[in-house]
This record gives sequence, structure tokens and C-alpha cells, in this order.
Amino acid sequence: MLRNRLIFSSNAAKSDAEKFYPEYAKKYRSLHFAGGTPDLSGLPDFTLLKERYHIKEPYFIVPNQFWAHKNHMVILEALKLLNARRRPVIVIATGNTFDDRQPDYFRVLENKIRDDKLSENFFVTGVIPY
Repeated sequence: MLRNRLIFSSNAAKSDAEKFYPEYAKKYRSLHFAGGTPDLSGLPDFTLLKERYHIKEPYFIVPNQFWAHKNHMVILEALKLLNARRRPVIVIATGNTFDDRQPDYFRVLENKIRDDKLSENFFVTGVIPY
């Protein structure tokens, strides 16, 4: 009977552990994050939010912190490619813009947005209050 387990938040992390430490694979488990369903009745009308954050439709939303491992750079590369093909897409990115592990990361993203002329395609709202 196994009494000890090592819990991973994703199957990808579990697979990495199995690759590097196969002798402990029987102890590995994935436990995915789960959230409840919040009461949305107190939220402002979406029309007001679209005005406040200058949201144009249609759009994709990326609700991540601006951390390097979230890889916003690949989104910017995709937007650049789509613009070159005359298939522009709008992406709205939300979340904290500071990563203490890589303090310059957001500035690098901002420079890429400017240099690749993506300011009409990639909008940063920062943290949106609940």
C-alpha cells in the first residue's frame, strides 16, 4: 500500500516527473484546479465593461498573469503573422503585469507590441476587478 503521494497540478508536470524520476511514478497523481461558480448577479452590464476597457468585437481573451512561462510572446508572433496575411484578430490580455522573477518581461512585451505594430490587435487591461 502506498502511503505517500506527490500531487501535480497538470498531466504535463506529472509526465515530466515520470520521465526524470520513473522510479517514483506509482506515487504520482494529477489533481487539477477546480473553482466554484460565483454569483454573477452583481456584475455590471457587459456593455459598460466593453466601454470602460475599450473592447471591440470579436475578440479572444487571455486571462493570465504576464509571467514569462505563460508565453504571451507566442500570441504576439501569431498576431503578427495574421496581420501579414490580412486576417487581423483582437486579443484582450488581462492580469498582473509584474513578475518578480523576470521584472523586465512586461516591458519586453510592450516593446514587441510597439515594434511589430500590434497595438490595434493586443490590448492589455491589467487586473480587472471582480
